[in-house]
Amino acid sequence: MQIRCLLLLILLVSAISCSPRRGIRVVAVNKDGLFPKRVQSSLESALKWFENAILVQDSSSSYVVDYVGKFVPGYLTPFAGRVTIQTPNKVFSLGILSDEFKTLFEYSDVVVFIRAKPFGCGSQPQAFGGAMRPKSEILRASITKLAFLEYCYNEVSDTFSYFDLFRHEILHSLGYGVFEPHDSAMSVREEKYQWKNEDGTESTATRHFFNTNQPALDEVKKYFGCDSDILKGVESDEGGMHLNEYIFQVSL
Repeated sequence: MQIRCLLLLILLVSAISCSPRRGIRVVAVNKDGLFPKRVQSSLESALKWFENAILVQDSSSSYVVDYVGKFVPGYLTPFAGRVTIQTPNKVFSLGILSDEFKTLFEYSDVVVFIRAKPFGCGSQPQAFGGAMRPKSEILRASITKLAFLEYCYNEVSDTFSYFDLFRHEILHSLGYGVFEPHDSAMSVREEKYQWKNEDGTESTATRHFFNTNQPALDEVKKYFGCDSDILKGVESDEGGMHLNEYIFQVSL
């Protein structure tokens, strides 16, 4: 009897610890409608990448749809229009106050609210991603559901990788890819890795690591001994603690 009870306990614990995982559900909401076709397609590809790259377990969420009108800039009450929804598989529109939007919000793990970047836009493709993090300890302990992406509506480039741009900024919305000062010590200056292209192919690339309080562009030019304008995409946050990864696709 003791052995049978122990076996049942082991099976119960195994069932709890091995609950099924699924791809994260990230959807994008845009009050300004569709991007140009090439850009919109790249956004869809980026959302599909997240669905395949990040696995999560089902859990209850304390986020409610009313938080959108209270906390999301560009979507604050009294905004009540229709919005464009992009999922990993399709695009459609919904009224933001509709029951259908509420169902979509509750079904999704992360909702990325897109708005035009209000300032600081140059001539190059640019975006800035982040998340609204309420003061509630319960909400801060879980994946943030209210993400945002500010986008510069510049002329569409035929060569720029919008897929990398969206993937990079949405990763920031999930809390990835930002150096904290106490974690910024690095022992590795560079490493080889497989760069995953938008079409699913891979190519060998070199990832370079920088830890600097100087302007990132100056530091990178010094490191490579290169003054070429081809490096002008190098950017960092204030304090040099964050360096955009997608710029390393350029030919140095």
